Amino acid sequence: GISRNKNDQGETTCLDFIVHNLSDLEKQKSMHQASQQRVRTLLITSPNPVYLLDEQGKFIDCNLAFELLFKQKLSKIKNKNIQELDILPAEISCLHTGNNSNYSSVNVGHDEACTWQLANDVSHSLQLKLKFFIDKNKKRAGVVGVIQDVTALKLAQSQLEKARKHF
Repeated sequence: GISRNKNDQGETTCLDFIVHNLSDLEKQKSMHQASQQRVRTLLITSPNPVYLLDEQGKFIDCNLAFELLFKQKLSKIKNKNIQELDILPAEISCLHTGNNSNYSSVNVGHDEACTWQLANDVSHSLQLKLKFFIDKNKKRAGVVGVIQDVTALKLAQSQLEKARKHF
């Protein structure tokens, strides 16, 4: 409050208060925090490596499965461009930014299968799913990447085909 009048001893005898209705603002903040918490929970609980990049292809977030697969901590890669980090093949990295994707719709994503040599020097068959997300103006704001290691599945399919040919 603002002191308007004081007595002879310098004590305030009259105050003016300015009151703002913050209920709408608090409600919006609460909804935003709840939304962020849902996204974070989905990210953390996914058994598959998941990562988020901004519109320039810089890391915003990733889960533990991603960190373990690529031997990269979020603290070391946050705000770094995916193409500069050289953790994915160049032909895959370039799919992450809107400029290089050759797709005009934000609803379009990518679904790519590749074999990558990872940090443990073992070749993995990985399925990459990319989905662009939008901002409040409905413009592309970044991309979510989900990686599924299908190495064991490919091996099982190969063994099954060999077994079928044998009989």
